[in-house]
Amino acid sequence: MTTDGEGLVSHAGTALVAELADRSGLSEAMSVAMGEWGTSG
Repeated sequence: MTTDGEGLVSHAGTALVAELADRSGLSEAMSVAMGEWGTSG
């Protein structure tokens, strides 16, 4: 990690994508899908 702010835009972009996924319901849908995928058997 550096103190010059390098990588800050990347981190902000990642946070924005995560927020978008949460607001659109994608996070919940992925959790449900992965839960079903992991319980087969």
